[in-house]
Amino acid sequence: MKKPGISKAKKPCRQDGERTGEEAEMEDTVIVTKGTEVKRNGNRQEEVRHGVLMDADDTLWENNIFYDESIRKFSSLMESYMGKDGGGEKIDVESRLREREMANVPIHGYGSESFGVSLQEIYEEIRQEERLERSREIEDFIQHARDITANFPITLLPGVEETLPLLKEKYLMILLTKGVHKEQMGKIERSGLWKYFHFVEIVPEKNTEVYKKILEKYLLEPENTWMIGNSPRSDINPALAAGMKTVLIPYHTPWEHESEEIRGSTYTIENFSLLKGILLDGYGSPG
Repeated sequence: MKKPGISKAKKPCRQDGERTGEEAEMEDTVIVTKGTEVKRNGNRQEEVRHGVLMDADDTLWENNIFYDESIRKFSSLMESYMGKDGGGEKIDVESRLREREMANVPIHGYGSESFGVSLQEIYEEIRQEERLERSREIEDFIQHARDITANFPITLLPGVEETLPLLKEKYLMILLTKGVHKEQMGKIERSGLWKYFHFVEIVPEKNTEVYKKILEKYLLEPENTWMIGNSPRSDINPALAAGMKTVLIPYHTPWEHESEEIRGSTYTIENFSLLKGILLDGYGSPG
């Protein structure tokens, strides 16, 4: 089955600052459905196309649980390593690591490599502060944590596989995810969800400017376009600022980096399958 992307393209286009030949082709023509093309030549668009931009991690499949599990295991190993059970000032390894994660995002981006850097830095800092010998067990675990957060088996969230094909019948489906291109592509391929999307966009960060560029790129009007995701910070607020409609699907163990007060009106649902009522049946008002 042909993967989503530009006509005749074997891989989806990127939007991480690097223009590929595929992106150059996109400057002239966007293929929105089989046999339909919308040209950027000023001619009136014959069909109003409704679009859906869909987040991936923790919206379509489990992701953050693998990071949380690694953090808990690392913290436990570090506490045993420091031997502070009986006295002395206790170091809150987990809080320190989570703070470092957020500090490293602007430097190293999102994903397993940035996470591994944070683990390594905290380990080295505490080892030097406490004047401890190197721990082969912890160093091996850091590599394991890198591997598992990069290559974990994909578990789709409830309702995803049943709902996506119904949405594709009506909407131009664009999978919009942030992170390292190779790593995110690996998850998409393992998920088996290629067939439900016309295009895939992998970006280093999601902000209002990114949403506006994607709307322009695919000739979508914001009032006819939805953003679906679990993150107020990355999925909901910047999409609202771009004039789009939004649906928040909260994740059961959210990453605090993505927490933010919602600035506008959005639908909030607890299960992915409830999208059918909003995007296909059109009931209710955003809360």
